[in-house]
Amino acid sequence: MILQKLAERIIQYADGFEIIDYCSCLRATYVVVKDKRGNKFIGVSHISYENLHNQGAIIKPEINKLQKLVNDINVINRSFGLALINAISQKYIEPKKEYPEIKEPICIIGNMQPLVKEFYGRKFYVFEKSTELRGNAMSDSEEELLVPECKTLFITGVTLLNFTLERILEISNGTNILIGPSAGFIPELAKDLGINYVQSMKFYDIEKIREFLRLGNFISLKINEDLGINYSIQVK
Repeated sequence: MILQKLAERIIQYADGFEIIDYCSCLRATYVVVKDKRGNKFIGVSHISYENLHNQGAIIKPEINKLQKLVNDINVINRSFGLALINAISQKYIEPKKEYPEIKEPICIIGNMQPLVKEFYGRKFYVFEKSTELRGNAMSDSEEELLVPECKTLFITGVTLLNFTLERILEISNGTNILIGPSAGFIPELAKDLGINYVQSMKFYDIEKIREFLRLGNFISLKINEDLGINYSIQVK
């Protein structure tokens, strides 16, 4: 699974870090880490509500438990694991503007409305796993029929948590762009995994992010540009 591979690959970057804060908030988890010099970084992962259940105990996130977190049956623990990967990554990410050419048809996997609106008037398909968020989007079942046709795919980072990313990449014949705060890992970690671009956000004001999430908000790269710097980096 790709989430497990990211956890394995981030370890070489994790030396000297310690976790100083974490929260499973209403719509997202976050983890705050500190490096040897006292610099602090925050990583975020949205919570996939359609995968919530009461099986398995939720555990305190720790760096030496990262493999256990990302392999746990409880999605809250997997979300903590992804947030921790993203927190460590924040130190090393240098925001870039490496945007791919957008070719049609376009697939948007995850009903990200601010992104969807950008493509009105173009040929695109939207898929959403959650019935609560679906709206006019298709279900994830139709991905099997239409994803192979798409030339550009925007894929929510939440697919890392529910293990649907692997199948999407398997049937994709286009440019695969993993997008969102949950996709905030070092792009090099995704080398040879089928992801072509990573689009996320570099955070600088940790207190602002922490308060924002504690209030029950979620982060949109399109709506919340005041929370950090958006970037798009090609995976090489």
